[in-house]
Amino acid sequence: MTDKIKVRYVGSKPKREDSVAGTGVVWIGNGDVQEVPSEAWEKLKRFPAVWVEDKAEELPVDIAYALSPEHSEALRREEQEFQAATLPLETQEPTEPTEPASLAERFAKMTDEEVRAYVDAAIPGTKLHHKLAGENLRARALEALKG
Repeated sequence: MTDKIKVRYVGSKPKREDSVAGTGVVWIGNGDVQEVPSEAWEKLKRFPAVWVEDKAEELPVDIAYALSPEHSEALRREEQEFQAATLPLETQEPTEPTEPASLAERFAKMTDEEVRAYVDAAIPGTKLHHKLAGENLRARALEALKG
């Protein structure tokens, strides 16, 4: 029985068939690993820019995942969520963009109707003139809230 050798393709082609040893083995892109008979490896190893012996030991799937970048990212997110949940509220960093610093900035992002509704909710019974609009409406709304 012939020993099998794991061979990694390190060339630049998207697909490479063994045309050196005649095994018919096909590698799909750089990094692909295939097994070839040890006799074939003796011929392939003369082209180290194309094939190298893959000496990496196979890891069980769960260990391979544990060492993967995907798992590292999942652990990082999980750690951040845990820390955020255990910190007192006053020391937590905001997870969403913070609201604008001033009421004028908030009003600038609102429609006229939203500004009217905000003022009415803040000071029930306060009605801004129905013909006020745009910057004039926002200026009057700020005056009403400050006064």
